[in-house]
Amino acid sequence: MAFTVFKNEKKLPLNELTLQLEEGGSKRSLPALHEKWSEPRVFTRYVPFPFKAGAVEEGPALEQWIAETGWFIKDLRWLLGLEHFRFWSTMVHNRGAIETVISFTQTAIPYYLAGVVRGAATVYPLYSEAHRLTIQVICRLVTQRESDQCWL
Repeated sequence: MAFTVFKNEKKLPLNELTLQLEEGGSKRSLPALHEKWSEPRVFTRYVPFPFKAGAVEEGPALEQWIAETGWFIKDLRWLLGLEHFRFWSTMVHNRGAIETVISFTQTAIPYYLAGVVRGAATVYPLYSEAHRLTIQVICRLVTQRESDQCWL
């Protein structure tokens, strides 16, 4: 799939904008918010770190959490790196994209347990990065205008 260049000279909102797609020698127009621009990616859902008796539980469960959270972070960075129309097409047409964001918001630790995370050297950097990136994705979701060319 070849796609010429993203242009929004008329400053149309994403739902009214069409993009030129060049595929197999033929050109056609597609809406900017279309399943074709959605990425068929499988997203990692956030799983809470092992926690027992007021402390982070060490062992294989923690190692698994570290690996899975690393993939979760990569998925969020990837989402944030998408062009505006691809980000929105993916969020609308790939159910797993929004589910990965929701997975963190539903299972994040309550604010009153934040001290437990800060005290765990292996957990804190990953958890705080996952938290930061989730907030950035949510901010991008609620931002109406990213630039003069990219807006809803």
